[in-house]
Amino acid sequence: MSRSMTAEQGASDEGLWDYFGAAQEASPWHRALAQTTLEASKLAERKVNPTSESAAALAHDLTRICSDYSLGDPLVYARWAAAMQFRNSDDENARLKAAWMYLAEALKPTL
Repeated sequence: MSRSMTAEQGASDEGLWDYFGAAQEASPWHRALAQTTLEASKLAERKVNPTSESAAALAHDLTRICSDYSLGDPLVYARWAAAMQFRNSDDENARLKAAWMYLAEALKPTL
């Protein structure tokens, strides 16, 4: 449907995107992921190696969350989530994208 809409038609649905965002943020799986992404962003900012014990623990947490909430393959989810950061400020989007990319790197040794 979004492919057939013009930019003008999509612009009027800003409230719908806000609703989707609020629903996502209120979901149990999003709340479960919030702490993991916060910790991942801290490790990424400190340039802790994604193969470290701390990163492995976060990769384990993400794997468990993906399993508990049927989010699919954690590596695919992390890569998808990194690409889907566009709703927040540029700084917050960059922080979240870096956190998800860090998690994807941390997951690679577990595969």
